[in-house]
Amino acid sequence: MHYYPKTAGLKIVTDTIPASLIRIIRKYRPDSIAEIKKDIENGYYILSCSYAGEPEKFNAIIQCYNELIGSGFSAELYEHGRRSTIELFNNWSNTMKEIREEIEAEDIDDGSDEYS
Repeated sequence: MHYYPKTAGLKIVTDTIPASLIRIIRKYRPDSIAEIKKDIENGYYILSCSYAGEPEKFNAIIQCYNELIGSGFSAELYEHGRRSTIELFNNWSNTMKEIREEIEAEDIDDGSDEYS
């Protein structure tokens, strides 16, 4: 078993790799078709990130997962190398957004007090 520290990832579960699957993935990952196919065949993440430090990439994983599932493909989400759910990913995404908004609000508040 691989150790994935603080990693969120997306894997594809399939025996075949149709062009429509690759088209979806390439919206989120600019690698070559051969690289994407190799990662799917080897059971590697097709997308991954440090979920706490890369909110844009984390949200791209969610978007790609939703698009894949909506197109009838089978995909799995992982957190720290363990299977996860879209509900947990959405909750974490919302939490990160709230934290960013709080930090931005504090930065604005701190800046205005300097000149009082």
